[in-house]
Amino acid sequence: MEEVKVEAEKWRWLYFTELQIGTPAASYFAQVDTGSDVLWLGCASCRNCPTKSNLGVKLRPYDPSDSETSSELSCTASLCTTRCVAGNPCLYQLAYGDGSTSEGYLVQDVLELPSLKNLTVSADSANLVFGCAVSASGGLQKRDQALDGILGLGQSNLSLVLQLANQKKTPQTFAHCLEGEGKGGGILVIGEVNESGLSYTPLRSNQLHYNVNLKSIQVNGQPIQWDQSSSTSGEITGTIFDSGTTLAYIPEASYLDLLQQVFPTQSIQHLSDLDLDCFVYHGSVDDEFPTVIFTFESGATLRVYPRDYFIQLEYGKDTLYCMGFQISPSGSPHLIILGDMILKDKLVVYDLENQRIGWVDFNCSSHVTVMTSTGPPTEVFSTTIGSAHVDHFPALRLTTALSMQEPSLPLTGKQNRRAALDREAKMNSVYERGEEVL
Repeated sequence: MEEVKVEAEKWRWLYFTELQIGTPAASYFAQVDTGSDVLWLGCASCRNCPTKSNLGVKLRPYDPSDSETSSELSCTASLCTTRCVAGNPCLYQLAYGDGSTSEGYLVQDVLELPSLKNLTVSADSANLVFGCAVSASGGLQKRDQALDGILGLGQSNLSLVLQLANQKKTPQTFAHCLEGEGKGGGILVIGEVNESGLSYTPLRSNQLHYNVNLKSIQVNGQPIQWDQSSSTSGEITGTIFDSGTTLAYIPEASYLDLLQQVFPTQSIQHLSDLDLDCFVYHGSVDDEFPTVIFTFESGATLRVYPRDYFIQLEYGKDTLYCMGFQISPSGSPHLIILGDMILKDKLVVYDLENQRIGWVDFNCSSHVTVMTSTGPPTEVFSTTIGSAHVDHFPALRLTTALSMQEPSLPLTGKQNRRAALDREAKMNSVYERGEEVL
């Protein structure tokens, strides 16, 4: 096969959702990321946050002075865990796996919740601490990835899930159903789902990421090899579920063995432009190639079908298929990351209360049954945003199922415009002086 060039955005995808924040409420679009912990939005004073997006959404910077309920987070607040000097804003600094970064300060404002009660969607609200970014770098600046921010759904107390649970708004659980097959869309539920057939595996203790113990990877009944020198139990202990990652990453020894098992006779070529191993094929890959089976602690299995682990691209009049599994990064050679390629077309439940993750193959274009605080379970249907772009950049619908009925407590300390401007000036001064953030 001759050298071929394919634009990266033709196969990369991400999932995002809409949030209503502030008083009056304004809409913001944030990428759904289970691999990080903090929700942040680009601030009006951000020096290098994107202003336009190719994802079919209109970007809107968060301006604290526009919201009557916005206030900066005090250095003495329990959620301020960075080194903080009295009188200065509580700063945050985030670095992501692709090298991109977000820096800013923490604020508190009202999050409007589309809550499920008595078979209807009603309005509710909660106090939310999140980041107001004054600087962003790397892929966060690119138009093909540009959104208002990132919705981190990790396990720290700053995570949206834990903040809502600590306010008795929802149980400590959430679920997503990422629709694949190029259709886009899906469902995100903050709360408890009521679906059968899920297989569960326990989470590893004392981990910020959703990290589980993997027992084996099998193809055609044969185990895939990996370097067990880093594990006394013979398990791959670093296996992370991450909706903010597109593909899947496995150790190099496992990857090379996987190629031999999947392609015993097929000729493949490495495309340097995409850093992918590809081949031309006519027909159904599900009929010709094997299913990859991951087996986890407690015996739970996750089946990855050829239609999942192959990336389909157009190559002239032919169809090009590329391997979606990749070699783990050199800095973490034994780490396994299961990204959207693995998680799509499955209902995945993150049960923090019982410290476990569950999943089941699911039609994410249909509906998910959600438990409510009052009345019978309610069906939540899939939706999409920006139909012109859903082939490559699907969207999630954010739906919150409340477990308690108490009304939200109003925020105190209404901010006037002068105070908000003073706060942003102080924030910029901190960065100009180069003070340590973490």
